[in-house]
Amino acid sequence: MKFSLKEVATIGIFSAMAYAGAYLVAFIHNIEFLTGTIFLAGLLFGKKQGALVGCLASALYAVFNPWGVSPLPLFVAQVASRGVVGYAGGILGTLEFSRQESWRRTFYFAVTGLLLTGLYLVAAQFSYMLSSGFTFEQLKIFFTIGIPSSILLLLGNTLQFALALPFLFDSLRKTLQSRVTGEQNVSQELHRPGHEASH
Repeated sequence: MKFSLKEVATIGIFSAMAYAGAYLVAFIHNIEFLTGTIFLAGLLFGKKQGALVGCLASALYAVFNPWGVSPLPLFVAQVASRGVVGYAGGILGTLEFSRQESWRRTFYFAVTGLLLTGLYLVAAQFSYMLSSGFTFEQLKIFFTIGIPSSILLLLGNTLQFALALPFLFDSLRKTLQSRVTGEQNVSQELHRPGHEASH
């Protein structure tokens, strides 16, 4: 698997943005922009880059955070589930409805955000069961107490996917397309016979 310098830079930048997004609104419990940023990377740059951004950003989050390094089962769950988020963004980016301006697109994005966040929660909680050493009764109490936090994360990410990501996707896609068009025009100008002769 080979990457161009531009792809490496893109993966690095979006991974850093996603990692920062995990703490941007840390003062609000269980509201984060990590998942949305990873998904956006997949939308814009494809499945491969999206998955790598998800894995790298989650690895950074699992290792460098104020609560300490994640236990190995949780680390694997975080990296794998967020890799799926980026990959799913790449899939959605190839489908026609991702570019439609309608309530259907909002619905598709919302459902995608809900499902991907649910996948993360299931993976994270299952990994916690493997590493906590709690009894079944203790786990029942732990998960019951955590239900409001899980609902808040599901709701926050669903709204984020539905309301913010379509707008960001459209804006950034137009910017990237304009930049590519500009680069192509410059390249064509530099390779014109008259321009080459003048040098």
